[in-house]
Amino acid sequence: MSVLSKTSRTIFTKHNVATTGYIYNSSNGANATTGWTDANYDDVVVQMCVATLNSTASLNYRIEGMYTNGRKAEIFTEVVTSAHTIDKLIYVSEKLSQIRVGAKVGVIVASPLASPAFIYSSIIRTEYK
Repeated sequence: MSVLSKTSRTIFTKHNVATTGYIYNSSNGANATTGWTDANYDDVVVQMCVATLNSTASLNYRIEGMYTNGRKAEIFTEVVTSAHTIDKLIYVSEKLSQIRVGAKVGVIVASPLASPAFIYSSIIRTEYK
């Protein structure tokens, strides 16, 4: 099987997560309709990295999917309490019409709102012949 196409969509690039509600991309924030991207591919992989995390906080991130009926579902959730030393790849095995990645500050012990909490995220989509 050979690769027909491979695309990538960057969701977060060194974005400082500073909210206790989920945000879905660095420009549009927590709106319920933001961050969705096509996931109708043979392979979908999410690359995540929490590069910097304040020692007094945790960061939650999740991958959400949506079928053609418009109902949203959680695919993967993780609570991070220390910065990653290497990116994490999460393979999405469900066949979805759309997908998005969200992040929020979890436990906050000190101010200001757990900054910095820099994250990076991309969705890599591959189609085979």
